Amino acid sequence: NIVMDDFIPHDNLAKGMASDSIEALAGRHGPRLVSLYFQHVHPANCIVSKARFLRAYARDKLSIPASLRGVVYALGATFWHHDPSSHHGVLALDLRTLLEQAHYALHREYHAPNLWNLQASLLLVHERPGHTYTMETPRTWVLSSSAVASAQMVGLHREPQLWSIAPWEKSLRRRLWYAAYMTDVWSSVCHGNPPHIHRSSFTTAPPQIDELSIDEDVEDHLKYLVDPSSFSPNITASARFVEAIKLTHILHDLLDFS
Repeated sequence: NIVMDDFIPHDNLAKGMASDSIEALAGRHGPRLVSLYFQHVHPANCIVSKARFLRAYARDKLSIPASLRGVVYALGATFWHHDPSSHHGVLALDLRTLLEQAHYALHREYHAPNLWNLQASLLLVHERPGHTYTMETPRTWVLSSSAVASAQMVGLHREPQLWSIAPWEKSLRRRLWYAAYMTDVWSSVCHGNPPHIHRSSFTTAPPQIDELSIDEDVEDHLKYLVDPSSFSPNITASARFVEAIKLTHILHDLLDFS
């Protein structure tokens, strides 16, 4: 069997339609939603590679997978009313439709997992619950398992130290693997299921605080896209991420013991 590293026309059409729908829903507010995401969400859940995202967004936002653009817009939109800049006006945005389009695009992107759409997969687990379900819905467990599967397909469960790749990618691969690991272990507690990841099934070393600062400095020509509080690496957020990994290791040991 020969596997072609490309999408079939039907998938490309579906992804294009989802992308168009997401951009139409965000409209002229897209850059502001990106700014709100990095101001409010990123410090608490530093999954997205900030500088790389902003460079790609400024150069050609459509080069970023629709799933990731959609979930960044949606999570940023939840903080619209916390924005002191009143001149931005009322945000008329159907968040449910926006998130569903992001899910629809990600379903197609699963044919070719990469670091971009893995970030989307990890973020979609944290979408704001609808009125008819909670964060403990089985859908959350299924989404977390999909994120783990994507991480494994990209090889994030293997330590990249000796690989011939750029330092920023080594750091990002460690960060994303442990984001998937934490998602898996804590989701297992919420749903009463054993984790998908076993301690013996990966060799990736935990990222250090200084590693998490790589690619977090915003270049001068991109500062118009974010709030001043997002210009530099957030050391507190990095330390919190590292400590969360340690807590997750303890929880995983407890689950194994029980």
